[in-house]
Order: sequence, then structure tokens, then C-alpha cells
Amino acid sequence: MFIECSLIAHDALPVTGGVLARLAAVPGSQAGQHNGLPRSPALAQLLIVLALGASLHAVGQRASIATLITVSTLVGVVGGAVPVPGGLGVVEAGLIAGLASAAAPGNQAVAAVLIQRFFTAGPPPVWRWATLAWMRRRESR
Repeated sequence: MFIECSLIAHDALPVTGGVLARLAAVPGSQAGQHNGLPRSPALAQLLIVLALGASLHAVGQRASIATLITVSTLVGVVGGAVPVPGGLGVVEAGLIAGLASAAAPGNQAVAAVLIQRFFTAGPPPVWRWATLAWMRRRESR
């Protein structure tokens, strides 16, 4: 048993060192950036949470950042497990339930979630379609 573990460790350590070195180089590389912003799931999640907080503030309610992160993370896990594109419907219901139980009355939670989802989930497909149309026009010239 000990011999097998030492052989695995002997073979795995050089590979692990190389992987760790490459991972350490990623934050400073240009491959991890787009238009000067880092491509980070954590940053994207934080921006979505801030948008949820802003939409909640727009309807006259407040919630702590910890509450918003907790609700958003739990809803993201559930929404990712449901086989619906973008968790459509499931994410909204989860956000409404989470905000209603933690921070806001039901009607204001509904309004805040719909505002947040309109601005975070609505525009990206429109921008992608416009970009695709522009690329096709440019390619046909």
C-alpha cells in the first residue's frame, strides 16, 4: 500500500507543479481578459448581486450584501440543476421567494427580481444577435 502511494505521489507531483504554475500565470495573462475586464465567474456573480441590490433599492427596499449573495448563490445552484435554458422561471421564482423571506414584501420582491432579470438576462441575447448580424454583413462584402 505504501509503495503504491509513493509511486502515485512520485508520478503526480511533477504534473501538479506544472498545473499550479500555469494556474498562477492565468490572472496576469491576456487570455483571461476581455476589453480590460477579467473573465471571472466570481466577478460576474458579484455584478449580478449588485444589480439585484440596485433593483431592490429601486423599489424602496434594502438587503444586506450577505443576504443578496446567499439568495443569489442558492438560486444559482437550483437554477443550474433544472434543465431549462438560463433557469428561466426557476431563477425568478427562487429569487422572489428568497427576497420575500429575507428582505422585502412579496410584491416588491417580484418587482425587484423582474427589473434585475430584465437588465441582466434580457440584453445579452439582443447584443449577440446584433453582433452576429453585423458579422454576417461584414463577411458578405
